Amino acid sequence: MSPRFKKPLPLLTPEYLEGISVFTRRYFEEMFRRLKAPFVLVFDNGQDVPETSVLHESLKIGFETLPKGISVLVVSRNAPPPAYARMQLNSAMDSLSWNDIRLDREETESIVLLKNNEDIRDMPVGLLHERTGGWVAGLVLLMEALRKQGAVNLAMGHQAKEEIFPYFASELFNKADRSIQEFLVYTCFLPVMTADMARALTGNPESDAILKRLYEHNHFTERRMEGVPNYLYHTLFRDFLMERAHVVLSAEAIRDLRVKAAAVLIGANLLEDAAGLLMDAEDWPALASIIREHAPNLVAQGRSLVLAGWIDALPDDYFSAEPWLSYWKGTALFSHRILESRACLERAFHAFNENGDDTGVLLSWSGVVDTYLFESNDYKPLDVWIRWLDERMAQNPGFPTVETEAQVLSSIVSGCLFRQPAHP
Repeated sequence: MSPRFKKPLPLLTPEYLEGISVFTRRYFEEMFRRLKAPFVLVFDNGQDVPETSVLHESLKIGFETLPKGISVLVVSRNAPPPAYARMQLNSAMDSLSWNDIRLDREETESIVLLKNNEDIRDMPVGLLHERTGGWVAGLVLLMEALRKQGAVNLAMGHQAKEEIFPYFASELFNKADRSIQEFLVYTCFLPVMTADMARALTGNPESDAILKRLYEHNHFTERRMEGVPNYLYHTLFRDFLMERAHVVLSAEAIRDLRVKAAAVLIGANLLEDAAGLLMDAEDWPALASIIREHAPNLVAQGRSLVLAGWIDALPDDYFSAEPWLSYWKGTALFSHRILESRACLERAFHAFNENGDDTGVLLSWSGVVDTYLFESNDYKPLDVWIRWLDERMAQNPGFPTVETEAQVLSSIVSGCLFRQPAHP
């Protein structure tokens, strides 16, 4: 306040207790009279005031008396309470959502360039933007960590543990009820979730209300409308929750949680996320089950290397014991590493032949032949494979499925065309 005003602002003396609205109006009128325009009055941490508090009604009265040249900013994670609805309706108040204040990549770059620090300015802006997700406070905290520690291992986020994780703990996590803390720790294993997915994982019947509240209160939770609301945590917040999970849960509990979360993700057809969790949990039977069931679609969709990566994650003894895994790896690598593809398909062929799996052996045969056709530099080895099919057809001219027949016929016709054009 200006020192020229020696008389203090009105006090809430007993005579005003039954007329708070009158006192509030007089208080703000006197306060605004003492301020010299232009002036901005800021109320911070508005989310700490309960929605039903009478303070909102008092503030609304004060805001309605604002003179020209004086503005008020209320900083809050929450949307404006109902007390301010009329002001919003009359365009006397406007609100900025998270999406309005979220930094884009260009804005992130501008803030980084303002910092005269080589460790920061040399960092890839895209990586900084990806890690902070447009959160300006997170960007400032992360840049401060980089200034102190240097730009080392940003992707792993060890700077975030020291600078940002304490913020999440003090401002959000530690203030939440125990049931909400447990919900957050469990659901951080889902990279994206609907309320039904969260309910299936946590068993909490209030999952819908919890996620909605986290989003509406801007607790680092995004919502995307894709038929039904999909929720996901801010990258740094999820990293914090993951670390907290490893503190409060045993290794066995985390493994069980990963497996359960993977089952939820499979149900939502989020296969890559599910496979990642199963790899972390080392649940090889479940991972192999996903591979067997979804390999044809992954190959058809051009996601062969994703499939190959899943198979490579399996232990050698597990991989060697199941010919279909070898077959699908060979199929996945066909367009990328042809020699490795052929080796896998030949291994699968011999295993299927030994096991008497007619479908497997024929598909593997077709795959091996196709590798020579694709490589197109030496067709002589095809003689052995053509002779094998001739002998097999002489003993058993049938095919287990129409699809298998079509694939084998395509390979033998092409193989004979390039190697044995006179073959009957």
